[in-house]
Formats: sequence, C-alpha cells, structure tokens
Amino acid sequence: MQLLVKAIVHYTNDRPRPENSESLMTKRLSTYLADGIYTRLEEWAKQEGRSTSNLAAFLLEKALVDHEEKLLKQQSLSDEKQGRQ
Repeated sequence: MQLLVKAIVHYTNDRPRPENSESLMTKRLSTYLADGIYTRLEEWAKQEGRSTSNLAAFLLEKALVDHEEKLLKQQSLSDEKQGRQ
C-alpha cells in the first residue's frame, strides 16, 4: 500500500503537484448539498469511476488552487502597477 501511495502523482491544473504534507488525507469535512447538486456530482463521479467524496475533494482542491493563483496574479499586477508610478 505504501508503494502505491508513493506512486500516485496528483495533477492540479495539468501540472504535477509536489508531494508534501498537504497531499495527505488527514482532515474530514462535512457539508450539506441540495439534492440536485448531489445527484449531478454523484453522476459525474460514476462517469469517472470514482467515489462522490473523492470527486468532491478533488474539485475543492482544484478550486482552492485556482483561487490562490488568481490572488497571486492580482497581487503581481498590483505590484507592477505600483512600480510604474
């Protein structure tokens, strides 16, 4: 099992994610979803051959990475703008 875990490479935004402590599954999150949202998420997970929970975790991680990249880009643009003044 340990070899399998080491062999898995996580991809976020089509780039390899370095293995670090954040890649370990150590926290649990509970939430409520509207029935229709859950059904759509469940169907998507079945199409991909994964659990609904696994797909939800992947989507949350991807959204977080996208959000952080957006913030970094905004900060970079702000810094450039201030440098021109």
